[in-house]
Amino acid sequence: MWHGTDMKRIIFSIYNEIVDDNLEKNNPYSGDTISKSQRTKLQFKKYFNQLVHVKEKYAKICQADYKLYSANSDNNYFVEFKKKYGHAFTVEYDLINFFKIYLFEKLTSEYDEIVYFDFDVIPNTDYSIFKHHNLDIINVLGIDSKKENIWSIHDLNQLKRDKKPLDEIVQIFDKQNLYCKLMTKKSMLATQGIMGNDYITNTGILAGNKSSINNLKFFDDFETKINILSQAIEEQMFGKSLSEKYFLNNEIFFSYHLENKNIKWNNLTQDWHYMMMSGNLRAPRDELERAHLIHVMNKDFERILNLCGTE
Repeated sequence: MWHGTDMKRIIFSIYNEIVDDNLEKNNPYSGDTISKSQRTKLQFKKYFNQLVHVKEKYAKICQADYKLYSANSDNNYFVEFKKKYGHAFTVEYDLINFFKIYLFEKLTSEYDEIVYFDFDVIPNTDYSIFKHHNLDIINVLGIDSKKENIWSIHDLNQLKRDKKPLDEIVQIFDKQNLYCKLMTKKSMLATQGIMGNDYITNTGILAGNKSSINNLKFFDDFETKINILSQAIEEQMFGKSLSEKYFLNNEIFFSYHLENKNIKWNNLTQDWHYMMMSGNLRAPRDELERAHLIHVMNKDFERILNLCGTE
């Protein structure tokens, strides 16, 4: 893969302040008292300048532009996207998460190599993501999401010992649970006669070049994907409770698309997409220090900005 000095590179993110009435009503982060959506909004506002600065600084290291795009009428790409596909969405957050894939593809008209960061990604490195990955294929984190990796030991034992049926266990799962997303993808693939693998991609970091991204053609059959999702919900292949968790989600669709179209992709290692989750297990400092890119999913920006020396 050629990295000439005249290559045009970009790192981009999307930021929108969603009005309270449009925020998704979801559970709090572990130990928090307000919804994840509300906490995310507050933390993004509080640390907005720092989150932009660290990405601008990293883009300079990578000899790339950095652009923060809006998902509103100020952005012609978004206006175009919403006109084509807005009818499919009832939740603004879901619309924005599909828009990032649309923009990932559209920017190939302006740039040779393209990297996307969710706004809660913080770089912690002088190593260029462009130079350390083969951008001739799509680079994204794939998470093995089978129940042995995602379920609690208690739930696994309940199922294994026939104390509770699968339908009853998954009833309490959040629709964003990775196992639910995996089974949605598998159900969609099964309608096409494909036995799916156990990976769900996290689209918080994406990387590719003009060739690999143009090969995606993610939106060429978008309406077909929606119809396949509807079919999977109706068929209830893995039970009623699971099918009630199926929804229009960018990570489900992206994972489905890669597999259905047999698109080659590289699974980013943990140090290039470190997911800092909420919960009782505090991310070890040595792991965080080794990570090049930290996806601060629990929105504890203060800790990571301090760690990186940018607070």
